[in-house]
Amino acid sequence: MPTTSRWPHRLAIVGTGLLGSSVGLAARAAGVAEVVGVDADRHELRDAYRLEAITVAARSVEEAADGADLVVAATPVRALAEVLSRAHAANPSAVLSDVGSTKSHLLAELASLSTNMGRVIPGHPMAGSEQRGAQAARADLFQGAAWVLTPAAHVDHTALRRVTHFVRGLGGRPLILDPELHDQVVAFASHLPQLAATALMGAVAQVQAPAALRSLVASGFRDTTRIAASEPDLWVDICTTNSPSIVAALDALSERISLLRELVAAGDREGLHEVLTQAQRARLHIPTKPGSSPRGLRELLVHIPDRPGNLAAVFRILGAAGVNVEDLAIDHELQGGSGNLHIWVAGREALATALASLSSAGWTAHESDGTPKETSRLIH
Repeated sequence: MPTTSRWPHRLAIVGTGLLGSSVGLAARAAGVAEVVGVDADRHELRDAYRLEAITVAARSVEEAADGADLVVAATPVRALAEVLSRAHAANPSAVLSDVGSTKSHLLAELASLSTNMGRVIPGHPMAGSEQRGAQAARADLFQGAAWVLTPAAHVDHTALRRVTHFVRGLGGRPLILDPELHDQVVAFASHLPQLAATALMGAVAQVQAPAALRSLVASGFRDTTRIAASEPDLWVDICTTNSPSIVAALDALSERISLLRELVAAGDREGLHEVLTQAQRARLHIPTKPGSSPRGLRELLVHIPDRPGNLAAVFRILGAAGVNVEDLAIDHELQGGSGNLHIWVAGREALATALASLSSAGWTAHESDGTPKETSRLIH
């Protein structure tokens, strides 16, 4: 547990769903003794208390904020400004933050409500899930994740230091950005993928043979459309509070899809190869896990029958050999029964050790040729 005076003695969380309860679990694991929670959904509040994400259940925002050093709002983005304004009115000395996905709209609303902007440090942890509710919360959700902070120009620097310290205590990596830049970046990094997955599922729903489609979809399709299962109300709020940046991102994607359509329709093999290669190279430069660099990582493939205990057996072998798994993924054969386990390790020496250890134990393994595969991500 951090020992400086910047660490909160009493933390208030407004909204005890996935993110709010994960903040509570992470804070309690880091040593915060008192975490007060409040939620309009009494079932969520009870779940958060039962899971020990909070230690006290409050009946109102004001009751939760009273006496708190730090208030974190984890409500839908449309409600954030009102929640933070009420918390500030109840406890003007508290530092206020949130975990919402859009920032310019929030700051504008807070200014219109005459909230003391110096004590508000808007935040956005780049972590989450298509799942929802306290039941899906995890204490390690923020480990290694970027946590964007978008303070106003006249920020109280003591408040900013407290929130930065708190984020690090939860395992996050604080990143301070201008609110407008944040909204532009997340429109491409987070909001566009959601809408692309939604559009893809909408298009696929028009297939005339749904039973055949369900039999033939590969893991790449499942990965690409996974986030289409996210909560619609959440995304309606996000889209309507960041519409200019999201429209710009959609326009950019539309241009790329139009280009691909033209190349496919013309049978332009050279043009298609160029576009696909550009995308491949760009994708290979994205780190396999938060905070890491893709450079120096080596990929090996292990053919693995789909039987209980096989994954654990592979990891035991690598662990005994002192090989750290930087990332992993799996692709399942359509006919079932087995698949290929993709494992990334750091450097040639680790690769050689992993291959030798697996081979000695009777596993079929080899270094990947670097060609991207359709995979189902397991971690990170």
